[in-house]
Amino acid sequence: MSSSAAAAAPGLVLARDVSKTFGSRKALDGVSVGYGDRAVLRRMVAVGVGIGEAGLDYHYDNSPRDAQEQGFRAHIAAARETKLPLVIHAREADDDVLKILREETGKGPFPAVLHCFTGGRELAFGAVELGLYVSFTGILTYKKTDELRAIARDLPAERVLVETDAPYLAPGKFRGKRCEPAYLVETAKVMAEVRGVSPDEIARQTNLLALNAAVEA
Repeated sequence: MSSSAAAAAPGLVLARDVSKTFGSRKALDGVSVGYGDRAVLRRMVAVGVGIGEAGLDYHYDNSPRDAQEQGFRAHIAAARETKLPLVIHAREADDDVLKILREETGKGPFPAVLHCFTGGRELAFGAVELGLYVSFTGILTYKKTDELRAIARDLPAERVLVETDAPYLAPGKFRGKRCEPAYLVETAKVMAEVRGVSPDEIARQTNLLALNAAVEA
């Protein structure tokens, strides 16, 4: 997972080690990820702090949509089994992602975050109703993302995160450059502006939430 919370915002202590999630983007290409194997699940718990990213991508559509769904559900089942948070990839697939999340939550809760969120209001608030988190990248700072900023403004503070998605999606001030954790402060500043709070408050909130997301079951 990319750097999350406000790792470069004022007042935060940076972690010495880089944590990682454990998953397979091959699920988006319809390749079996074998998460029914308990040995694989045990390895996830041993080496990672989360699962994914996984989800649906209807922009590139590199694999049949039923295969993408199968892979997505396999990752969700792994998150439910291991209690590790799932990093969800959702691109131009809001309706189907929310439908799957609702169906799978009905089978039992699982921790998850909508990573690099660029979707619509219904998906964002629907995910929050299910107890998930919504995470925003440097896209939040771009000139033509007014609706995304409105969503970030209106979501409950206890479900909002910021991230880098490094090395991609550097904030507007650094757009076109390789993204890195130090740039996260720019996304946090915009989040603070739209929510009417200080950057320090965003740093405090998102840092605590990132820690909570890692331990919620």
